[in-house]
Amino acid sequence: MLIVTGGCLLAFTQEYRASAAMARPSRLLLTATAVVSLLAVSLPYAGAVAQAFGFLPLPLPLLIATFLIVLLYVVATEFTKLWFYGWLMRARVDGARTSAAEDAS
Repeated sequence: MLIVTGGCLLAFTQEYRASAAMARPSRLLLTATAVVSLLAVSLPYAGAVAQAFGFLPLPLPLLIATFLIVLLYVVATEFTKLWFYGWLMRARVDGARTSAAEDAS
């Protein structure tokens, strides 16, 4: 469950250089992500289907902790992207300034 939900959320954060909140994924991608995430979370509570596969529902504190871990991972990914791409852009600007100064002399 953690892998599926985290993977779905990270698809949004890692796909774009911009913030995941600023990205505009397609309606189909949003719908598919929501369906897969809800299915992964609800499958252990599905009665006969869960018993057939041997799934056990997680206790509520563990379920909440799992979602908090995924949320913190997504937030850490966003901050890392901001730091990395900010550093990359500063390096490009500094490089452009250096080459422009060399061309002028």
